[in-house]
Amino acid sequence: MGSISFGGLATGLDTGAIIQQLLAIEARPLQRLESQRRDLVSKRGQFDTFKAKLKTLSDRFQKLKDDNDTLRLFKGSSTDEEVVKISAEGAAVPGQFAVTVNSLAKAQSLGYTSQLADADTDTFTKSGAIDISIGGGAATTINIDVGDTLQDARDKINAGDAGVRASIINDGTNFQLVISSTKTGTDNAFSLSATGFQPDETPFASTPLNLSTAANASFDIDGLSITSQSNKVTEAVEGVTFELVNTSAPGTSVDVSIARDNSAIGDKLDEVVEAYNDVLSFIDAQSDKSDIGLRSIKNQLRNAVSTTYDQADFGFVALAQVGIKTNAGGRLELDRGDLDTALDNNFEDVIEFFNGKADGSLGGIASVFDTVLNGDPNDPSIKGILTSGEGLLAARQESLSARIRSLDQRIDNGALRLERKETTLTRRFASFEELTSQYQAQGSFLAAQAAQF
Repeated sequence: MGSISFGGLATGLDTGAIIQQLLAIEARPLQRLESQRRDLVSKRGQFDTFKAKLKTLSDRFQKLKDDNDTLRLFKGSSTDEEVVKISAEGAAVPGQFAVTVNSLAKAQSLGYTSQLADADTDTFTKSGAIDISIGGGAATTINIDVGDTLQDARDKINAGDAGVRASIINDGTNFQLVISSTKTGTDNAFSLSATGFQPDETPFASTPLNLSTAANASFDIDGLSITSQSNKVTEAVEGVTFELVNTSAPGTSVDVSIARDNSAIGDKLDEVVEAYNDVLSFIDAQSDKSDIGLRSIKNQLRNAVSTTYDQADFGFVALAQVGIKTNAGGRLELDRGDLDTALDNNFEDVIEFFNGKADGSLGGIASVFDTVLNGDPNDPSIKGILTSGEGLLAARQESLSARIRSLDQRIDNGALRLERKETTLTRRFASFEELTSQYQAQGSFLAAQAAQF
């Protein structure tokens, strides 16, 4: 607890107020330091936001660089989607097919009549084991314990990852334990055997009801007969998925087609454009237009946008040729018409311009931005803006942190000096009060003595 002092009792002066006014003058440099610190802390927080925006831009260019299928987007159409649907991706080639669906793939399903009267209360009085084999492969054993109900048996089968699923159906007379393959096709047909159990309790003693026989899909593409284990066919045509929904009417076929989805490709590129513009808008919104770090980042990004290639290396040599142009304000804009023209006439050249050569011999524009943002993985001496610990952004953030630490030290020293100043002033005014009080006492004494004469 600090000492209690009473100022101005002898002099009549408000020494406490005087001390505070003097300290307020002394504190002005400290207040300026604290204001500078608040500004730097705010700027460091803004750099965290800036880093997130740069990371978004980096992620979108990395997606273009690393995934050759990012811009290989298609749209499918069918004259009868109740019979067959179509979609495509990756290495697909636009085209049209006549499809006739003769039969659908089916999963095997068997119903076993349970001798237990109730599915959730009656229990097995003897343990048993169920062996389930898919396609003649190794069996999966499901152990049923004494005290388990039919519902417990169902749950254990479903948890056993045996390639089947189980359900319980009440047919009005008995509970049926229905077991079905989880996949369609003859290769996924299952066999089941059971050991143990009481004869009057096991649902596997009698011949099961054949609810569905495993079957492969049968269909024609342009007159070519094809079979498939699944109704979702991905291997008939490279990059194309046929989803068989129903059988065709006798003597009919469904026309399906795939085409490049220029609109979806444009949407992907718009995401990159928006991320780039978001970074530049952040930089331009900062009050300190002379910030060297921000200006450097802005210049590096603009230089990347201006990258041009040799015509001998790529069909397209600049972003503007694929519809991405720089407006008067330095922002990017996507011209959908120019992009559509480039995609329709030279689709593979567009892909190569962004992704680079298929053999990896030369990177595309996405690699240029990736190097600017993240550095060169093959040359550690080339740092990117986002390179951890050594990149321009990390250096800028560390510079701000170092300045904040320096200010913290100066503020602590200033606060200590101010505390000492307050102590000194308090002592001096206390001494002044004490001296004044002594003078007043002597004066009173002398006045009293004079009054006696």
